[in-house]
Amino acid sequence: MTNWEEELKNCSKAVADICENLDDKFFRTSPIPGQWSVAENIIHLNKINSSYFPIFKQLEEGDLKNSFVAKIKFIPKFFGSMLLKSVDRNRTKKVKTFPIWQPISGNKEKAVVLKEFEDTQQELAAYIDRLKDAIDKQAIIYSPANKNIVYSLPAALDILVEHEQRHIAQMKELLKTTQQ
Repeated sequence: MTNWEEELKNCSKAVADICENLDDKFFRTSPIPGQWSVAENIIHLNKINSSYFPIFKQLEEGDLKNSFVAKIKFIPKFFGSMLLKSVDRNRTKKVKTFPIWQPISGNKEKAVVLKEFEDTQQELAAYIDRLKDAIDKQAIIYSPANKNIVYSLPAALDILVEHEQRHIAQMKELLKTTQQ
C-alpha cells in the first residue's frame, strides 16, 4: 500500500457515510455488549493516529531518537509485519489495545467527534506529504506505545490505514444490527 493519502480520503468518506444518518444515542452506544460504539471506534482512531504526530514531528525535524533495537536489521521488519497482520481488516480475532489508545468518549457530540476525526485525517495526510523523503529512505520509527517496538515509516502508514479499515468494518457490523 503506498497511496496512503487516497486511502485516508476513502476512510474519511466511509466514516462520514456510516455516521450520516445515525442518531446521537446509537452513535454513542453499542447495541452489542462488549463491543465499542461507533463513537468509541472513531475516538480510538483519533487517539492512535494523533499519538504518532510527535514522532513524525521529531522525524521531520531530525530529532528522532530510536532505541538500540532499531539498529538490528530484522527487528523493524519483524515488528512491522506482525503489527500489520494484527490489524488486518479481515481478521476476526479481537486484539486488546494499549491503555494509551483506549477510547474515552464521555459525552462528546457526534459533530465534535467527526470534526476531530477529519482534522486528524488531514494532519496525518499532511505529515505523509511532508515526510516523503523519510518514506523513500524507509526511516525507522518507534511505536507511541513502546519505544522498543520499531518499524519503518512506510510500515507504520500501512498499519495506520489498515487499522482504520478494520474499525470501519467494525462500525459497519454495528450498523447491520440495527437493520435486522
